Amino acid sequence: MARINLNELARNVTLKEGKKYRFWTSEEVNFLQKNYNKLTIKELAKKLNRTQDSVGHKLSKLKLKKRLPVYKTCPICKKTFIVGVTGKPRSLKFCSPKCYHISHRGFIPPTPFKKGHKINKGKTPWNKGLTKQTDTRILVASSKLIGRKLNEKARKKISKKARERLKDKTKHPMYKKSRPDISLLNKNPEFVKKRITGLIKKPNKPEQFLIKLFEKYNLPYKYVGDGKIIIGTVNPDFINCNGQKKIIEVFGVYWHLAKKGFKTKQQAEEERRKIFAEYGFKTLVIWEDELKNMSKVLDKILAFEKGI
Repeated sequence: MARINLNELARNVTLKEGKKYRFWTSEEVNFLQKNYNKLTIKELAKKLNRTQDSVGHKLSKLKLKKRLPVYKTCPICKKTFIVGVTGKPRSLKFCSPKCYHISHRGFIPPTPFKKGHKINKGKTPWNKGLTKQTDTRILVASSKLIGRKLNEKARKKISKKARERLKDKTKHPMYKKSRPDISLLNKNPEFVKKRITGLIKKPNKPEQFLIKLFEKYNLPYKYVGDGKIIIGTVNPDFINCNGQKKIIEVFGVYWHLAKKGFKTKQQAEEERRKIFAEYGFKTLVIWEDELKNMSKVLDKILAFEKGI
């Protein structure tokens, strides 16, 4: 008995009279996978010379779901654009990068330099001589940068460039310039205030603990350690807001004892008291290791408040 070739038999099977079944080739499947989201089923069927039912059935078998195009209106130029089909994500809000920059920055930035770009010498940059006060574009761009934190990669790149630039001493911004004496500048209250406010200082943990304590027991002390008040050349931590000339300082064992070279806590306290006493202020110093016992700290503050 002759062996039957099933593949040959299957090819000759007629589903309808006068029509033979056409198997899908790998080329046709690849074409479907690449273009199923770019062309309509009608266009795919025309390209592949197949019926629309055949193409639709094959798409469902391959689990390729066609995405319908979504029409959106750009809020800047009011043009309609298609997303979801042309490779653009559906979350896109603007039709072009230009419209995006206008909405976020208020202006279209100049084209960035590409690799191998030759800088034209003598050409003045667009922002030369412009300031936040004179140009709104600079104001908008600078406000976006406030509080921005660079990632580690960017920080390393900046530090590397700075090291390369400063290898040549003549390029250093302070080359052959007299450096100001910091010890003399620190005696100037205005300079001290600028320096402290520039640090954007916030209450540390011991100071936060005392702030909560004052709020809980309605004690008349306000946090001014962020540079709000400078007495002499020192910024106190807490000041009495009831009209009394009283100050509370929070000292850390490392920063106010070991770092400043004092041998005892009394020496550190006396040094600070003398500074404020010149301006008629009484000073109470609380050390960070005392904050472990809240009742003792509270008794110390109440005794200072009563003048004991």
